[in-house]
This record gives sequence, structure tokens and C-alpha cells, in this order.
Amino acid sequence: EFAMPATVPLAATATDIDGTITKVEFYQGATKLGEDTEAPFTFDWAAPAGSYSLTARATDGQGASTDSTAAAITVTTMIPEVTVTATDATAGEFGPDQTLVFTVSRTGPTTAPLNVQLSANGSAAPSSDYNGFATLFEIPASQASADLTLTVLADNLSEGPETVLLTVLPAALYNPGTPATAQATIADRPAQDFYRMNIADPAKRAPTSDADGDGNANVVEYFMGTLPGDAASKGILEIPSTGQNTFKVRYPRAKNRNDVSGSLRWSFNLTNWYTSGQSNGTYTVTFAEAVVSPEAADPETVEATASITGPGKAPQIFVRLGVD
Repeated sequence: EFAMPATVPLAATATDIDGTITKVEFYQGATKLGEDTEAPFTFDWAAPAGSYSLTARATDGQGASTDSTAAAITVTTMIPEVTVTATDATAGEFGPDQTLVFTVSRTGPTTAPLNVQLSANGSAAPSSDYNGFATLFEIPASQASADLTLTVLADNLSEGPETVLLTVLPAALYNPGTPATAQATIADRPAQDFYRMNIADPAKRAPTSDADGDGNANVVEYFMGTLPGDAASKGILEIPSTGQNTFKVRYPRAKNRNDVSGSLRWSFNLTNWYTSGQSNGTYTVTFAEAVVSPEAADPETVEATASITGPGKAPQIFVRLGVD
């Protein structure tokens, strides 16, 4: 028994007691497959799938010929096996690596493309947690494997690590091999992971929620390095000194919180807020920031010197910290 793609080696031994064998012909039934005129007498047959009866016919120098006993063979169609592996098994909702890569591989011939049926499971879901998945995936012709890339979609949910499970489903043209399932993991943004670890009630883990009721949103507490589940842990803005159209502001800022950004905003009426360097049409406020705490401190202390430009003495001004 042979499996496709099959090259069946045919061979015959022939002698002539009173002369020489001039050729040996090889047959499948009545169909001549090929011949050889020199010993050893062989022929390689590219056999399609099926069952066959093969014979050899030896002819001597006088033209006499003799047929061999028939030999039965079967050539079967080889069913390829398809496997899947997670070649890039980790990604996140923030940072430089926001893609997962699964490699779908096959055994057997690569002369034609192969469509593979896949299923997606796990705690992460297609379209809501990642893009790029399709239930039918093609391994192109001339390739034994192909990569399926999934792009992570960011959200504001504190879910913890989510899993992506891709499975090769059975089909007529192939069999699932081992491994037929591969797993990858999607990490939350660091801020979301912080909320999950420090806020007991999942309903209060949104960035703009104030889980502990201390007046600071969760995202502000994350930026300042305070605990959003503890009302006693609260960062504040201090104004240690003021002067004619100038004042200083101090606030705590946690290190390595690169997935959020914070800036001071100012207002004269608590309704219209402006960032550093913006004007309300009459006055412009500019903040120049510097770290004034020891290098090892975390959170560090930021001191901002505010300069107000405009006609005469500026009216009362309000300052807040905005975090995005």
C-alpha cells in the first residue's frame, strides 16, 4: 500500500538462457506504464489513487516475450493533519505588543491551498476583545503553514487576563493533528489591572468612578499613586506659595504610569477649563513643572510654577489635575 503523492518503484529480474533480454515493459492491466532496456530493469511510476494489477513483460533478442505474475497494489489518498500553535502567545491592551499570532500548519502536499475551519473560545471574544479572526482560514498553495494575526482591542473594563483559544475543527479534506488547540493571553491595561486589584466592587472599577468616595476618580488615584479603595489614601493639590500673578502647585505623581497622562488645568469660573499655555481671551496661565522630591521617592512630588499674563492683577484662579 502506498500513500499519495506516490512514486511507486517498479523492478523486474529477467534472464534468457540462450541470449539477452533487450527490454522489460511494465503494465497496469493492459496499459503500458514504461520500459527499461538495461538491467537492472526498473521504472518509477507516479501513481494516482486507486487499486492496480501490475505486470512486467520481458522480451529477448529474438523477439520472444514472457509476462510476469501480476502484483496487486493500492495507492491511498493521504489526508493531511492540521495543527495550530500560539507563536506569539501574549499581548496587551496597552504597549508595543498588541497582537497575537497563531501558526496553522499542515502535513502532506502543498500543491493546492487548504481551507481550515477554526473555532474561537476562551474568556476573550472575537470583535469585542480582538479583530482578525475568521472561521475559515486558508493555508496558501506552496506553503506548509500560515500565520493568523489577531489585533487586541482596548476597552475600559477591568477584566484581568483574558484567554484566546483557537481550535482546528474536523473537515473532509484534513484531520486535526496534535496540537489541535492553542491558547494565548490578553493583558489588561496596567491601570485596569490596578483597579481590579485595589477595588473590591467590580461595578466601581471604571476610570471615572470614585470607588472610595474621597472625591478623586479612580484614574486620578492611579496617577497620583494613592489607593482607590481606601478613602484615607488621597492625593491632594497644595498651593504652598502665591505672588503677584504667580503661584506654585504641588501634587504627588506615581512613577511608571505610562498608560495615563496628567496635566494641570486652570479656570476663573469652575466652568471653562484651560491647560497650560491656553488663554481665556484675557489671561494666559503657563505651568512650568519640576520634580522636587528625592529620586527614590515613589510617588514623586511635582512642583509647578504658574505664571499668569494679562492686564493687571488676575482674579481668583482655580486649579485642578486632569488625568486621561
